[in-house]
Amino acid sequence: MSVPRPPLADLRAFEAAARHLSFTKAAAELGVTQGAISQRIRKLEELLDLQLFERRTRALVLTNAGQTLATAVADGLSRIALGLEEIGRPPAPRSPKRLTVSVLPDFASKWLLPRLTGFQDKYPEVEVQITAEDRFADFVTDGVDLGIRFGCGENPGLTTLLLMPDVVFPVCSPDLLKEGGSFTTPAELLNCELLHDAAAEHNGSGCDWRHWFEQAGIASGRLEGLRVSPSKLVIESAADGLGIALARAALIGDDLAEGRLVRPLRQSATTVYSYFLVHRPAVKLDCHVAAFIDWVRAEAAEWLLTKGQMAGMPVRQASASLPEPANQPVSVSKRAS
Repeated sequence: MSVPRPPLADLRAFEAAARHLSFTKAAAELGVTQGAISQRIRKLEELLDLQLFERRTRALVLTNAGQTLATAVADGLSRIALGLEEIGRPPAPRSPKRLTVSVLPDFASKWLLPRLTGFQDKYPEVEVQITAEDRFADFVTDGVDLGIRFGCGENPGLTTLLLMPDVVFPVCSPDLLKEGGSFTTPAELLNCELLHDAAAEHNGSGCDWRHWFEQAGIASGRLEGLRVSPSKLVIESAADGLGIALARAALIGDDLAEGRLVRPLRQSATTVYSYFLVHRPAVKLDCHVAAFIDWVRAEAAEWLLTKGQMAGMPVRQASASLPEPANQPVSVSKRAS
């Protein structure tokens, strides 16, 4: 037996009358006349073939059937109101996925940060936090998801991916080059004021003058000159005209483009260290971490094929160092703009 479906207006009138136990108060709430409420209740009772109210001299009382229907209708209207409120409410902003990347300060300021807007435009829902620090992240207590380090690639207990190699070459201030004249061979630099990165002389990175001269085929003994640390101060000293320094191609692009520094010779030497991505071993990376890895390796590949070659990196080496695409599929949902 099918149950008749009363009009919603009749049910609203009934619910208000049942809640107030008064046709007059129900009419005032709904903005209609008492006669309109009475007429809708009567139509409802006829449709259902049930008496919903007992009309007494000075009171209106729900019957058992009326009480049951009043409870059901009140619940239904409440759920309708909640549904309307839900669909009318603006969507709550999605909590961002946070990505913390530990990077050496020089690499962060000179290479990574100028490119980072490309990642943020592509994945606006990922909140990137760059932690510029010299220490090596432990990836356990510090909340770091990914590290970019300049080293030999040996990181026991961690996953290590090659990002890109680098080269070093001599740089000096334009004024110093004008005063000293042009250079034609690497050996001529042995008679110049050389600026040394004190740390690079002992860490085996291949960013020191002895390594550069060896790559140029020149034997060198004890090299005199000012020893400076950290490496950023070596470059600043060169820009101030204190001597000739060795600069890493990845870190010196802006200084050359702006004319603060120039290259007295075109010879370059490949560094022993390279840039590596490091993270905790995982069967499957979080999608936002994998997305950043793919993005930064693509940026490195573009740099190797353009600025890397211009800096003196051999074409064969640049091509061989291009990162392979990540095997893991990357899917990071994007917010509607």
